[in-house]
Amino acid sequence: MAQSFKLYPPILGSTIPPFCSDYVEGLFLRVPFTMNSFISLNQVGGMRLHIMKASNNLDLGYVDTNNFTADTVIFDLANIKSALMVGEYYKIQIAYLSGDNEVGYYSTVALTKYTIMPTVMISNLSEFDTNYNPYYITGVFKSTGDPSEKSYEYKFTIYDEDLNIIETSDWQIHDHSLDTEPDESTDNYMIKYELERGTIYRL
Repeated sequence: MAQSFKLYPPILGSTIPPFCSDYVEGLFLRVPFTMNSFISLNQVGGMRLHIMKASNNLDLGYVDTNNFTADTVIFDLANIKSALMVGEYYKIQIAYLSGDNEVGYYSTVALTKYTIMPTVMISNLSEFDTNYNPYYITGVFKSTGDPSEKSYEYKFTIYDEDLNIIETSDWQIHDHSLDTEPDESTDNYMIKYELERGTIYRL
């Protein structure tokens, strides 16, 4: 009888992006990873997630999926959603499953967070605004239900009607001194480009 080969683990960073509920699709965790150089994609029949609560290492179980590419895997967390709490951090590991559903070696631990879908809007701009130069705009990042989730960076970009970029602030570090609400992050920007009357712009 041939001896089975246990698949070497995928490679994770120390942290992965937060995950949140999508009111249309459900609750999914997307995990970026790097393929182990000793493993080819055609050897992999699926992937398994091991998830624990970061604060006390409470084991929340395992989730299997076959929804993966060479650099991203997506896990459906519907069956463990009741054990998860918005604002909490979680430790995860992932492993390859062979075509015979044998679990390979687990990756190192990565940290992620369960949060909510934020609202991002321009608070002082309406469809029929007359925009004089200079013109200040305020962007708002609102995370109702998870006040610990704050904006870190922001970028304002103005496009013409054909989606060509005509001005951008580039990435800027958020100034928390402008925040007036515990679940909001606000940033201001002054448009330098002289906007033409009767012309459509996208912001």
